[in-house]
Amino acid sequence: MCKRTQTYVACIWESKVLQARKLNQHYGDSHILWDIDFHVEPGSCTCVLGRNGVGKTTLMDCIVGLNAISSGDISYSGETLTKLSAAQRVRHGIAYVPQGRQIFPLLSVEENIQTGLLMNAKSRTVVPQHLYDMFPVLESMKSRRGGDLSGGQQQQLAIARALALDPKVLILDEPTEGIQPNIVEEIGDVIRTLHTEHKLTVVIVEQKLAFARRIGTHFVILERGRKVADGPMSELSDEIVSKYLTV
Repeated sequence: MCKRTQTYVACIWESKVLQARKLNQHYGDSHILWDIDFHVEPGSCTCVLGRNGVGKTTLMDCIVGLNAISSGDISYSGETLTKLSAAQRVRHGIAYVPQGRQIFPLLSVEENIQTGLLMNAKSRTVVPQHLYDMFPVLESMKSRRGGDLSGGQQQQLAIARALALDPKVLILDEPTEGIQPNIVEEIGDVIRTLHTEHKLTVVIVEQKLAFARRIGTHFVILERGRKVADGPMSELSDEIVSKYLTV
């Protein structure tokens, strides 16, 4: 239930689990993000869409604390995150799988997942079985080095490592990039299970429109660093796709 506020709009904002308001970001003299208002519904799967170079990854890096913002505010469940470090935001329950996966190639599969457990408030050291149940191939390869896995297996490993944090919000940047179709389907199944059955809030930067439509409940489109469209996935019309997503 919303807290008592002076306006209906403020009440709506308080119901969001993750939000950015009037967010601006610069890289040197370049203005990258322009007055972004971005919000995520609890338990939803929000897909951030747009052509290459429009600021999608920059927005995610700002949300998780890897990029400083020039102005605006980022909040989680009504608490501002703007001045918190990336590690502090993790402790608030925000897990990030960056573009390129960034696993530790010389560590074993099991050790990679255990690095996620280090930030888990429950202070676990043993990899929970449910993570291996989500990605069975990881259990069979848990003693192998992460760098020896295929691209698709490394992506599964990166997601499992993020889930080891027991996050409330999972952010994934291009999780299907360069991955074979059968692994893409498996990852899509896991994401749908996470937000439909486990009520995990998911945010995905994605280029594959069919994948986004399959798993997403909401969409946000960026164009030249500005938000130009958003709404329930059912409202992502062919007209919007043609205007903002077609190359």
